[in-house]
Parts: sequence; structure tokens; C-alpha cells
Amino acid sequence: MEQKAEPRVLPRILPITELSRNEGGGKAAGLAALARLGLPVPPAMVVLDSDIFNIPENLESSWRAFDGSVAAVRSSGLKEDGDTASAAGQYETLLNIAPEHLEEAVRQCFASASNERVKTYEREISGSADEGDSGTGGRQEDKDSAGEGGAGTDAGGVRGNPGGRKDGRQLNKPGNSESQSRMSVVIQKMISPSRAGVIFTADPISGDRSVMVVEAVAGL
Repeated sequence: MEQKAEPRVLPRILPITELSRNEGGGKAAGLAALARLGLPVPPAMVVLDSDIFNIPENLESSWRAFDGSVAAVRSSGLKEDGDTASAAGQYETLLNIAPEHLEEAVRQCFASASNERVKTYEREISGSADEGDSGTGGRQEDKDSAGEGGAGTDAGGVRGNPGGRKDGRQLNKPGNSESQSRMSVVIQKMISPSRAGVIFTADPISGDRSVMVVEAVAGL
């Protein structure tokens, strides 16, 4: 009997406000929840069902029609911001990206799903890391290496080594599923805030839910 090929899943682009609950990874889901509450979330759209080899062909034109401004390109891992692990700083974020550079920035986000930092972190949270493993694990990377500060980018806003990974190796070859279906990517209007930070709704050390902790800096 001839075996039927599975139907190809086509990549999708959705405004953050149209995202279904529990769709698009941790960061995208969080932004969508905030938007549903009516909070002032900067305009954003999400690239779904995609990977570094299957980027939507209309990516640039979709963003130009949606907002068109300089954007932040933010990874949204499917294992990110979960109940037992945050994956903070493990994936890539690129800032100040012009519309014509979106495709390469999105590819870099997808490629970051298979970097050594992520693999080490996943081994450690699963309890299977080697004792001698000196990877970054669950530590928060500094802003530049985690892609949060926008430093180290070329004139177009895309981090250096556009044809490969930060360690100099090329992006995954076709057939390597490491980076497949492990994340979505958020493309969001770039803003210039007076302050930026994070709020912990429980003490991050003790877990005490009667305490909230705010960490903030001036600017971005």
C-alpha cells in the first residue's frame, strides 16, 4: 500500500491579539495575555509553524503593512516561561531591526534553539547534566551575550556572523530537527522606554508569595 505523505504545515503570521491561548511559546503567550487584559503592549505579530528553513515569504511585507517600524525580534520558546523553568537568556533576541533585515533576524532566533547554551540548560533542568559540565546552565546571561542589549550588531541591526551561529558554525543543515518546532518568533515594535525591568510576583529566592521583587534599570 502506498503511504501518503503527511501534509506540509505552512508557516503562519498572526497579530499577537489573535493568538490562541497556549499557542506560540511562553513569551508570545504572555504578551497575548497582557494584551487581552487591555494593557499597553507594543504592536506585535508572531511567526508560527516555522523554522530556519521555512520562513514565511511575505514576512517583510506583512510587517510593513502591520506596523513597518524598526522592530525587536524576540524568540518565544515552547519550553520558555514554564512552571518549572524559565529559560531566561537562553534564546536569542535582536533589537533595532529594520524591515528589510527581518528574515535574517528571525532565522537567527530559530537557530538559537539548538545552541550549546540551550542544550546545557535543558540537560541541567532535566537532572541529566554531567558533573563536569561548565555550561551556562540556568544562569542569566549578560545582556549582550543574551541578545537583550542590542550591542554587537551590524549597521542593519542584525548580530554579527549572519550566515551562521555565534560560535562560527553554520546554521543547522536541512534534515537536522534540533531547531525545528521548538519556538515561535515575536516581531514587536521597538520602543525607547524611560525604564525597563522585570517583576517577580513571588520572592525568587524563597518562593514567598507575600513578597514581590522589582528589578529595573533606566532606559532599555
